[in-house]
Amino acid sequence: MNALTLSSVHPESASMYKFTPPLCLFLLTGTMKTMQTGYPPSNAPTVLADGLRIERSPAQRGEIAYGNIPAALLTTLTAFAFAGGVISVWIFGYAFWAILEGIARAFGWERGGSLLAPILNWMAQGGLLWGIVEGWRFDVSVLLGIIATWAMLYFALDHLALLGNSRAQRILARKEARLLRERNAEVPEARSFVEIRSNQRKGEIAPDIGWLSLFPERLLFIGETQIITIPRDIVAGDPRLHHSTSNLIGASLTLPLKTPYPSLRLVARDRANSLSSTTEDTQRLHDTLRGWQHGKD
Repeated sequence: MNALTLSSVHPESASMYKFTPPLCLFLLTGTMKTMQTGYPPSNAPTVLADGLRIERSPAQRGEIAYGNIPAALLTTLTAFAFAGGVISVWIFGYAFWAILEGIARAFGWERGGSLLAPILNWMAQGGLLWGIVEGWRFDVSVLLGIIATWAMLYFALDHLALLGNSRAQRILARKEARLLRERNAEVPEARSFVEIRSNQRKGEIAPDIGWLSLFPERLLFIGETQIITIPRDIVAGDPRLHHSTSNLIGASLTLPLKTPYPSLRLVARDRANSLSSTTEDTQRLHDTLRGWQHGKD
């Protein structure tokens, strides 16, 4: 690899969306990486490396889609969602227990034993259930409460992940149009609003959101914090489409690049209003990139 050429930049306030991890981690980690927001340091470099060009994306007034206030709002809403989830486990659990207890008494069902109640009572040193060994209704109500809470959190976080997506598209479209005019660029063959990141944990390409334009000999991404130019000759092959289990968190695609470049991960969000509804947009981008890679219109 040739030596890197660095120069100092001072980007405007910006936000970078990371991709969401598998849905099962929502409750285990207490975080939603799709909505994590970061701000590059003032000395972030412009990088020129063997044809792959990464440079700052300067913003003028009205061209910042995600600044400090939206980032704080997203963080607050996410925290409230998880706090509500903790409370909802107890609310849903009690509601299901009351329903099951009423049904069991009405039909004269036996109380039976509980596997969960003695364990919780032991963990609370006898102070949680006051020594009462509940029946099977308690175990079932706890399970149903957890499932109901998981569903509620999924619905909330699925939509919070793309909160403000339409507004971001409009703002970054104006920014893209201005920068293309300044560069005297031709009209792109196609374009898509995407999240982008490198598949390497560390590297020059940071997670970002913006417009990906297709030109005959290159791909050009203009985002909140970066402008990335990807020549056609460093693309190693067709993009690979990835679907999540049962399409719970939508789809993404991997764009392979030749060594030593890392592959790129893309999620298209042109028309989607939730994370789980990005499949159609990402499938369309996948087909468009395949056509571009093989020189088709």
